[in-house]
Amino acid sequence: MNAQELVQKHKLLECIQCGMCTGSCPVARKANLNVRRYMREVSASGRLTIHPPNELWSCTTCATCGIRCPKELVPYDFLIDVRSLVVEEGQIAATLRDALESVFKNGNPWGRIRSKRSEWAQGLNIKHASQGVEVLYFVGCTPAYDPRVQE
Repeated sequence: MNAQELVQKHKLLECIQCGMCTGSCPVARKANLNVRRYMREVSASGRLTIHPPNELWSCTTCATCGIRCPKELVPYDFLIDVRSLVVEEGQIAATLRDALESVFKNGNPWGRIRSKRSEWAQGLNIKHASQGVEVLYFVGCTPAYDPRVQE
């Protein structure tokens, strides 16, 4: 996807630069994330500069920017597409690249083998999921692989 396709897909020319997206963003102040700046840059110049490179990854995709936008644009969807472009171009930190590759290869960011995912539960007498149970505890990647969390 190029800049022109981003402009069309996300209707960037409809943005009125009111600042509701950035002003309502829960991480904008701490992470210096300004989605409005990215949207304006792409629509005005037809190119995208990531400043600083890790800034894009601070967006939690909470959707607050889209909810607050008076033009009903969805800035976080735009950021997701920009992240995809950055990944495709290899412009990401090595630690992030390694975690993404591990998720693709192993199904987890820890670089651990899938077949060992349930080893943490050995000896704990934990019941397996079955029909009719009222509560299900889903163990994500971190508790399944990180011994610090398992303690």
